Amino acid sequence: SEQLVRWLSAAQSLLYILLSKLYFLAAQQLAEFSNAFFQNVLQRRSASFQNVLQRRSAK
Repeated sequence: SEQLVRWLSAAQSLLYILLSKLYFLAAQQLAEFSNAFFQNVLQRRSASFQNVLQRRSAK
């Protein structure tokens, strides 16, 4: 009985470690994705801004 409690406690600890690792990896992926997304948005925005400036200087 005491052995079972110890085994369950160890299993629970292992599960928490694995879950926190998964959570960390998911957060990392999300950060990388949002970073790439916003980089893309900023690049497009600056490109369209450059186009506006070029059109204005062409007039």
